[in-house]
Amino acid sequence: LLGMQLPMCSEFILWDLAAIKIGAVLQVFPEEVDFASADPAFVAYRFALFMRSNLSIETLGSVARDADHIDDPDILTRAYSSGSSGYLKGLSISKRGPQMLIGDFIDAFRMSEADSHLVFLPLSNYQQRLSVHACLFAGMSLSVTDLPQLFPALRTDKPSFIIGPAAIFENVFNAFKADPNAAASVQKFLGGNMRFMITGMAPIRTEVLEAFNSRFGQTLL
Repeated sequence: LLGMQLPMCSEFILWDLAAIKIGAVLQVFPEEVDFASADPAFVAYRFALFMRSNLSIETLGSVARDADHIDDPDILTRAYSSGSSGYLKGLSISKRGPQMLIGDFIDAFRMSEADSHLVFLPLSNYQQRLSVHACLFAGMSLSVTDLPQLFPALRTDKPSFIIGPAAIFENVFNAFKADPNAAASVQKFLGGNMRFMITGMAPIRTEVLEAFNSRFGQTLL
C-alpha cells in the first residue's frame, strides 16, 4: 500500500502510473487533509511509501516490511470523495470499473489521437485521474493546469474537450450572454478547438445548457 498527497503536477501522474505498473495500490489523499489534526481513520494505515512533495519522497520510516497489503486483486486504487454528504468517505476503485468506463467513453465520443484534454481539477479526485487514463488509452494529448490558470490555459493549450463543474460554465455564460457574436467569441475564448464539454458535480441551470448548445454553438453535456 502506497500513500500520496500531492498538488496538481506532472509528478502526480507519474507516481499514479508507476503504482499501476508495479501492481501497487495507491491511496490518494486530498490536499486539504491536515494529517496533524485528521481523524485517526485517515492515518491508521501502514504505508510502504508516502509521497507528500513533488520535489522529494517522504517515507513514513523506512520502506516497511509490515506495510498494509490489499489482498483483493481487483482493487486498482483508493481515493476519497465527499459526494453530497459534506464529509470525506474512502472509496476502493476496482480495475474492472475503470476499464469499462474508459472503453464506453472512448466509443461514445469517438475519441482519437486528434483529441486533446485539459485537466484542471485536483488529481486527488479520482474522476480526473480516470480522464488521464482515458487519454492514454486513446493516444490523446493531455495537459495539466490548476483552476486559477484555467482560462489562460484554454487559449494556449486549445483542448478539444474538458470536464468541469457548473460554476465554470456559469462564468462563461455570464461573460458572453450579451455578446451579439457570442458563438465566435465563446469558441475563441475556449481555444478554438473545443469539440464538447462535460459538466457535473453540481446542478447547472437549464438556461446555461441551452445557451451553450444553441446560441454559443458548443456541445455542453
